[in-house]
Amino acid sequence: MPPFLQSFGRDLLALVAGFLLPRIRRRAWWHACGQLVGTAVLALAAAALLVGGTALLADRLLGAALRELAFPYLGPLLAWAGRDHHLPLLAVVALLAGLALGVLGRGMAGGLRRRWWALAALLTLLVVATAVDVAFTEGNGAVMEALNQRSAAAFWGTAAGLTAIYLLTLPIQFLNSYGQQRSSLAWRRSTTDELQQAYLTGQSYYRLQADPALQERIDNPDQRIADDVSLAVNGATNLFFGFCSSLLALGAYILVLFHISGWLVLSLAVATLLGNGVILRLVRRLGALAFRQQALEADYRYALVHVRSHAESLAFLRGEAAVGQGLGRRFGALLANFERLIRWRSLVEQSSGLYGFLMQFVPYLVLSTAYFSGKVSLGDLTVGSIAFGQVQASLSFLIDRAEAVSGLFASLHRVADLETVLLGMPAAVLRSQVDEGPEEGTTLASSASSALPPTSAANASPELFKSAEPSGLPVVSAPLQPPRITPALPPTAWASPGQADLRLVDLAVAHPGGGRPLLEGLDLALAAGQRLLITGPSGSGKTTLLRVLCGLVPAAAGRLQLPAQERILVLPQQPFLPLGSLRDQILFPAAADASALGDGELRQLMEKVGLAALAARYPDLGREEDWSRVLSGGEQQRLGFARLLLRRPTLVILDEASSALDLQAEEALYGLLVAAGPTVVSVGHRPSLRAFHHWELVLKGGGGWRLAPIRPAA
Repeated sequence: MPPFLQSFGRDLLALVAGFLLPRIRRRAWWHACGQLVGTAVLALAAAALLVGGTALLADRLLGAALRELAFPYLGPLLAWAGRDHHLPLLAVVALLAGLALGVLGRGMAGGLRRRWWALAALLTLLVVATAVDVAFTEGNGAVMEALNQRSAAAFWGTAAGLTAIYLLTLPIQFLNSYGQQRSSLAWRRSTTDELQQAYLTGQSYYRLQADPALQERIDNPDQRIADDVSLAVNGATNLFFGFCSSLLALGAYILVLFHISGWLVLSLAVATLLGNGVILRLVRRLGALAFRQQALEADYRYALVHVRSHAESLAFLRGEAAVGQGLGRRFGALLANFERLIRWRSLVEQSSGLYGFLMQFVPYLVLSTAYFSGKVSLGDLTVGSIAFGQVQASLSFLIDRAEAVSGLFASLHRVADLETVLLGMPAAVLRSQVDEGPEEGTTLASSASSALPPTSAANASPELFKSAEPSGLPVVSAPLQPPRITPALPPTAWASPGQADLRLVDLAVAHPGGGRPLLEGLDLALAAGQRLLITGPSGSGKTTLLRVLCGLVPAAAGRLQLPAQERILVLPQQPFLPLGSLRDQILFPAAADASALGDGELRQLMEKVGLAALAARYPDLGREEDWSRVLSGGEQQRLGFARLLLRRPTLVILDEASSALDLQAEEALYGLLVAAGPTVVSVGHRPSLRAFHHWELVLKGGGGWRLAPIRPAA
């Protein structure tokens, strides 16, 4: 089997398994095969029971003479269904298949069990629809035979019978079409929910962008979740039910053809194999071009979105010409590949058209001699021609849908690749390096004293905290007197002593891309309420150290002890502003106790952090805007401090969180933070920040660092 077909089959099976099987059983293919066989047997038995029972009912209601006039082609079906044990046997088979499906579905969630029963119902409708198509084919033959015999009664009776079949089966046609589309919708929802959850779990969305190898492999994950999942699911649904319909038609119409002529079946098989073999070679190239086209379309779309996301920066720099050249290159590659795709698509279309044109004459050539000799009637010739076309279409199912299958192949591969990467990521990068903090009521001193004794800053000489080498520095865990700061808010008892804890033991930090360590041998412990300021030149590892503390990248060596994740809050330089209302911006990430706050309380909070003008400008907190564009950098940073006051964490990590504020606003907001009393780790360059911290950690780059106390202002 060609590699691209193996990949296509593997990706398709993975997509199907994600919808119909629980994760713990997705590798137990015997179980899935058993469920699929039970579903197929149930569908076939139920459909045969329904069709046979309906034929017997029509014979009883109409009588033999009227039934023969309206439905002359039902004779063999009535003879089979009228036998003593056929219908009861079908009922038993359907019951056993249903019981088997129920037993195999034990232990599944209710949603998965309903999907299997829905699949059985859809396959039953598909079998009934195939039987109706065969009845129409036989009816068309009966109409042509009536015309050949110039029998008005037979013509009008058969026409009335076909009309009755069509009207009575309208609900089946509706349910068949609606059920397939509804199944596709449920499939898309299930797949999207799973991928979306994996995308947001463990900061996978960040790691896809931070890791160059993953970024190159998984381009545009948002487009894969939003667009490719829809294309893959819709295409797979159409392919599955279309293939099942073709398989049923193949079996049914081959029986019809064998009843007319065995030579017709043999000539059909030879002609179809030859034609499909030629067209398949063209389709393989078309699939590769379609796959590349989707990647180029996604790349060009991402470039346009990038312009919109950075519109203001681009406008300041007047960089439209350079950006336009980049867009032109991407669009040029897109058009060049699309031109090749058009050529191959036209070649496949013309080849398929020629193949179909020649195939329509085969049944007439094979049956013409028998027809002219009187061995085959005009009705049989008509039925044979229609059945031949149906079988030929069934055998050419994938060829006729070459472009759809090629597009499906591309979408399936992009979705499967994203799922493989997301589900293969560990739940936490630092699980082996990060310990949860001490339990409630346990002080930091008791948890750290056995291994690393605390050092009192009051009795330590300044030289003790200066080091050109990263090893041998003390662990700082003794409480210090805070700087003399007048708080802007009365103190709030957020954390008792020992409730917050940060310990770094022989920690080494390196750039994720590799290279020499940025920081080595860092030993540090902060008790509840202590505040540490991290400074250093650009490139010394400040941001990388914060990423390690936040669990975004692993440490090169050493161990960390942090509070539980829900007790940590990070304030970046540019806060994340979700899509939604102004209320959503304040409550993000919404906590259970914060979601019940009223507008009055939120407005008081906005006034405390200096957003009174914003509250006055937007009296309706439920109004939605593009807040990342509407709010200035300073307002966004004030919003971050408002979130801090709402969430009340025990450990706060700030990364240049006041860089867009003036010194007076910075003092007021840090005053709120100091009054609140959490443990604080800040990164900043402003000398004014020293007044709000107990300790300063200076990163020198190349692994070196220096830790020293900050003397309170006199």
